[in-house]
Amino acid sequence: ALRKSFPTSYIGVVTSPIGKALLQHNRRIDEIFVASDPLFPSLLSLYRKLKAKKITHVLSFHTSQRPMLPLASLIGAQE
Repeated sequence: ALRKSFPTSYIGVVTSPIGKALLQHNRRIDEIFVASDPLFPSLLSLYRKLKAKKITHVLSFHTSQRPMLPLASLIGAQE
C-alpha cells in the first residue's frame, strides 16, 4: 500500500534479522536496515546510515517505540 501511494518514494525498513529474512525479496522495499542485539550499539551504526539518507518521514509499526522514536528525531525526520 505504501509503494502504491508513493510510487517514487524511497522506502527503507528497519527490522530485526528475522524481519530481514521475511522482507529481503520484497521488490517494493528499496533498502533494509537490520537492528540486531545488542540493540543500542546496533542503533549507533544505524544512526550513521539513516542520517546519510536524509530521511524526512518515518512510520513506526513496532509495539515498543522507545528506541525508534528518538532515532527518528536524531536522524532529522520531519514527521
